[in-house]
Amino acid sequence: MNIQYPHQTNDPSLLRKEIDAIIDSVFDGIWITDGQGITVRINRALEKIANLKNSEVVGRHVLDVRDEGKFALSVNMKALEEGKPVTLLDEYSTGKRCLTSSVPVFNDKGEIWRAVAIVRDMTELENLQQELLVAQEQARHFQDKIIELEKEQQLGTDFVGNSPTFRKVIATIRRLAKVDSTTIILGETGTGKSLVAQAIHNLSPRSKEPFIKVNCGAIPENLIESELFGYEKGAFTGAQKEGKPGMFELAQGGTIFLDEIGELPLLLQVKLLQAVEEQCVFRVGGTKPVHLNVRIIAATNRNLEEMVANRTFREDLYYRLKVLSIILPPLRERREDITPLALYFLKVFNQKMVLSKELSIDAIDYLVRHNWPGNVRELRTVIEHLIIMTDSNLITPDDLPLNLRQSMIEVNLGDQPFPLKQAVHDLEKKLLTKAIQKYQNSYKVAEILKINQSTVIRKAQKYGISFNEITKLNGK
Repeated sequence: MNIQYPHQTNDPSLLRKEIDAIIDSVFDGIWITDGQGITVRINRALEKIANLKNSEVVGRHVLDVRDEGKFALSVNMKALEEGKPVTLLDEYSTGKRCLTSSVPVFNDKGEIWRAVAIVRDMTELENLQQELLVAQEQARHFQDKIIELEKEQQLGTDFVGNSPTFRKVIATIRRLAKVDSTTIILGETGTGKSLVAQAIHNLSPRSKEPFIKVNCGAIPENLIESELFGYEKGAFTGAQKEGKPGMFELAQGGTIFLDEIGELPLLLQVKLLQAVEEQCVFRVGGTKPVHLNVRIIAATNRNLEEMVANRTFREDLYYRLKVLSIILPPLRERREDITPLALYFLKVFNQKMVLSKELSIDAIDYLVRHNWPGNVRELRTVIEHLIIMTDSNLITPDDLPLNLRQSMIEVNLGDQPFPLKQAVHDLEKKLLTKAIQKYQNSYKVAEILKINQSTVIRKAQKYGISFNEITKLNGK
């Protein structure tokens, strides 16, 4: 196979054209100077980078061009001064940031004849790097959001509310979950002590291990010791032949939640103290200790300090349990959360029973004003009752239990008497709002309330009640 090569030429003009073609086809910018720094030529790529024309710079000293602000540094002059290759970052007036490398070229006498600079535009690369950094930051942000959402899911869906008091409780739960110390949860009945205990466990490093709940008030006194600590075979009549592990053993590696700890008999409190202090228990009828790796969380609605003073609860156990504590506020102290809680339970039971019940504005007002002695548990029960027992899809104050309706009349102001004028004002406004909401006609409202139609209009204006707004609400 014969390969034909172009005939080598010595024609200077042809050689010049070849060199020009090669230089102009290079992607990077090229700046060539002589040994004194006078520009010999630049290629097309550099013309774009620096916004210069070859004809504008040929024959000019590179420092003169620099002094016009076209670029910050002169890599060619550096190479000429140092007599060796130089690389540096340079900035051009076009906003381009470039990696520039210059190599001195020597003649036969060892003198610098030329300096050839290769200029690579790094702007696009730097922009890509910046975009990558932004993308990485966004990815970290989304990852943090995912972790946050996972933590919210671990808290449980029944944690509803946004009041400052509620947010403080959530913050405390997160803080307690990070440590392994014994914790006691204090709060009235129905405030969600079990939910909080479960949330602390779910957010803790023990979340993959068992969570064992024990209601100390629900187990008969003669069985509570064997239930908590287990028993060996033949420990008592009726015992299983192979024995039985207690709740503490079942919680191994995880968390045991002792609810209603104030109901625990004094004799059992001694054994519980040993479990807390030494992380070991003895089964009923056993002689060998069972070593534990368990976090203990207790809860009560009773005043343990008062019980300690009355000698019905051991002082040493009280202080061992109270290494960490969290007090859950009653619902009446976070009224801002009543509406979102009510709507949440309404949604839950609507979905469960395939219904579409709604709460009227007045009904919600009654719920918010009620003192809720049973707290969140009572609210949940009331909403479930209303969903089942109300015929209409719109739940009004008439559908509420009697004690809730009375709470609107029996306004609790402590020792301060409630002004009669204010009471009449509130009652009149409520009656008028309810009548307008139901009949949406001033003449019909006047007939029902047995007053003049003009009086209805006047009082509606007085109380800021709009027929149009109420009609819109009813139409939703």
